[in-house]
Order: sequence, then C-alpha cells, then structure tokens
Amino acid sequence: MLGGDMSGMAFQEIREARGLAYHAGAHLDLGDRVGDDAALLGSLGTQCDKAGGALELMLDLLRRTELAPDRVAAARLGLLREYASERITPRSRPGWVQSWLDLGHPGDPRLGAAQTIRTVELAALQAYLAEFAASAPIVSILGDRRRVDLDRLRALGEVQIVTPAALFPYAR
Repeated sequence: MLGGDMSGMAFQEIREARGLAYHAGAHLDLGDRVGDDAALLGSLGTQCDKAGGALELMLDLLRRTELAPDRVAAARLGLLREYASERITPRSRPGWVQSWLDLGHPGDPRLGAAQTIRTVELAALQAYLAEFAASAPIVSILGDRRRVDLDRLRALGEVQIVTPAALFPYAR
C-alpha cells in the first residue's frame, strides 16, 4: 500500500502530487527473528528547505488507518504478481531458508502469505495499521541544519541535535 516503489502511496502523494522529495517510500518491517518487534518505516530523500513539509506529510500518511478499497486491490494484485514471478536463485537458497527458520517457518512462508493476501479483509488491515498509527515516531534527519527549518520540525515534535562525533565515535 504505502510501497517502496513508484506506485506506492508515499511516492505518489509526496513526490508525484506535491514534488516534496526525490524519493519517498514506506514499508512494514516484521523483523528478522521470532519475537522481533515490527516497525512501520518511511524514508525520504528531499531538499533541506522541503524537509519539514515532506516529513509532515509522511507522518500523516503513516498515521492514516483508512484505506481506499481500490488501493488495497491494486496492492493485493501487485504482491500476488511479485510472489508468482519471484525466483529464488540456487546460490541464494541457503540464505532464504535460514531467514525462514529464523522467523520460525519450517518451510517457504510465501504460500501462506499469498493465501492471506488473497483473503484478508479491509477491516482487518485497517485494525492492524491502527496498532502502528498510535505509536510515537522516531525520526532521523541527516543534513545541514543551517538549511533546515528547525522551527517547522519542532512543530512536529522534539528535536535533538546530534553531532557526527556522537554518532561515529570510532572515526576519530
């Protein structure tokens, strides 16, 4: 739905409709192992002067729980087509199998996932999204703070300035 490609809602709303970013995408990350927390992630590539507007719109999109039935149908079809055409190459099979085992699947989980994609109801998807919409976001911005409208960012939430030395203490 939100999508990491050009058909996703994040790209369509932030880049195509408003021209606020070079790149905009979002996806649900379920973690790598059993028990990992899931996270709803968004990413933006934008100019410093457009960061506040792009971020505000991205946060709005990530908090929405209402889904348009036509977008759900298109996303459903796209995922099913991806599953049907995705080929696991012989050299990558051990990595795939290990990732399935790490997630607690004794075999390829894509068959079950495809069945869920075919049958999941719109109301169930919206309820699932509501779990994430209520969470407080964590936002990281990398850029020249002299060119970013910090007041606009502060209107969206608490801003903490972190120096490169604090992020990369080993680089000294």
